[in-house]
Amino acid sequence: MDREPKKIKSVRRVKDHKITVDLPKFKSIYAKILYMELQKKKSEKSFYMTLEELKTLFQVPEDSYIYSHLRIRVLDIIQKEFEEINSPIKFSYEVMKEDCKIKIKFNIE
Repeated sequence: MDREPKKIKSVRRVKDHKITVDLPKFKSIYAKILYMELQKKKSEKSFYMTLEELKTLFQVPEDSYIYSHLRIRVLDIIQKEFEEINSPIKFSYEVMKEDCKIKIKFNIE
């Protein structure tokens, strides 16, 4: 009863998108995501983003974060991390409330 050993199929994964941006060594994934977004909009110097767009960018579940948690636990920590690492891009943000919607103005330095 000679049995042939089972051949194991190997799957080779090919990534379609390669990141060509040299990312500083951030600790959090949110800092990396925001850095890449700021890199795209670097020429604008400032831009607005609604809270919903920010949640979509960070892929946050709809019900999990309210604004104050997102600001304290994510944006403030990302801003400190950018300063600690001496990132080539620095940012500040202002919060504006309009018609029951929260807009965040990012200023790129």
